[in-house]
Amino acid sequence: MQHVDAELKTAVGLRLISPGFATYPEADDPFTGYNPGNGENGAVFCHANAWAVIAQALLGDGGRAWEYYSLLAPQKALERVGLNVYKADPYAWAGNIVGPDNPKHGWANVTHITDTAAWMEMAAYRCHGG
Repeated sequence: MQHVDAELKTAVGLRLISPGFATYPEADDPFTGYNPGNGENGAVFCHANAWAVIAQALLGDGGRAWEYYSLLAPQKALERVGLNVYKADPYAWAGNIVGPDNPKHGWANVTHITDTAAWMEMAAYRCHGG
């Protein structure tokens, strides 16, 4: 988890990989079609952030768990990057946020239809000793 904090943390959450792949070697490669910072190629996948919050809570590091929760909280993320970058409602959890390897870093997408809200509720419950 220390490596996660050092290598994957951004201003709006933890990204999946760092850095994103700059090239797409094969058409059947799962990263084909995703520019760096998008999707599985270095975006902030919000479900995984909830799992990181839970992991930190289980490890007894409530401070870092709360930090990760706060990074991804819609209103807080919007305040950090600005509405014209975030482009999503301040009350709706996103499914993905474009990662720092992309010029659109901070753009939240797939809102209102993601399970991130449910996972973050479980994470918050876990952080409070549940």
